[in-house]
Amino acid sequence: MTRRASIKAEPLAPAQVPEGGLSVGYLMARARASLLAGLDAELAPFGLNAMQYAVLKHLADGNARTAADLCRHMYYDTGSMTRILDRLEEELEEIERRIFVVDGEPRWDGSVPEAEFLRRILA
Repeated sequence: MTRRASIKAEPLAPAQVPEGGLSVGYLMARARASLLAGLDAELAPFGLNAMQYAVLKHLADGNARTAADLCRHMYYDTGSMTRILDRLEEELEEIERRIFVVDGEPRWDGSVPEAEFLRRILA
């Protein structure tokens, strides 16, 4: 069980056009926010969010091996990355309790959707 409050994704309000008109930066920021909100909604059943998924993906792909590598690849400062990693560690500890380890190899229990999800993205 996590200490994080259950927050349901609310639909985004219609965009207000800035006074100076639409700019590329504004449109990119809106697109990023929309993509992250959608990804958060898809990952919610697994107890993860988009930033945690990005961390797992960078580690699984071998793009990063340390927190400093993750900061460079994801353009986050060290304090923010520490918070992301701490929350991710809490989530993974809960998932690990439901994964069987036999002879040093994980045996994914099909009844645990998080385990199947992690097996697929880390493969």
